[in-house]
Amino acid sequence: MKLVEYTSGNAIAIVYLDCGDKKHDVGPFLDEIERSRPQEFNQLTALLDKTAKYGPVWNNYRTKRLQGSHAQPICEFCGRREARIFWFADEANDKIIVCTHGFIGRGRHDHRTEIDRALMRRRFYYEHKQQRSAHGHSGREELGT
Repeated sequence: MKLVEYTSGNAIAIVYLDCGDKKHDVGPFLDEIERSRPQEFNQLTALLDKTAKYGPVWNNYRTKRLQGSHAQPICEFCGRREARIFWFADEANDKIIVCTHGFIGRGRHDHRTEIDRALMRRRFYYEHKQQRSAHGHSGREELGT
């Protein structure tokens, strides 16, 4: 696993986890929806850019916290229809948002499998971060790994 910086603005740096999963990792996911769903691609990238510049703007349609104890503390960015990116804020640095993965979520389903994937990747992130700090690496250096 490695961290890739997607964008950074005045308020937030947005990174994503590259786990070598071409179907779910945010980079390949955005590449795919740019080709297959350009309107949703434009919506999501504008939302990511706006969040980097101003921080998350919470609402029930585009940027929201997932409900239920199983889904805590995962949040999501939603495109116009079905494209979604799950993410969480770094507990030690609230200026970093970590996107776990993207997917096409049809309807208002539970998406338990996707929530489990996000929680697993969140664990990977903190394990990776702990290993890096144990070896004397810190903060922004981590983004280049």
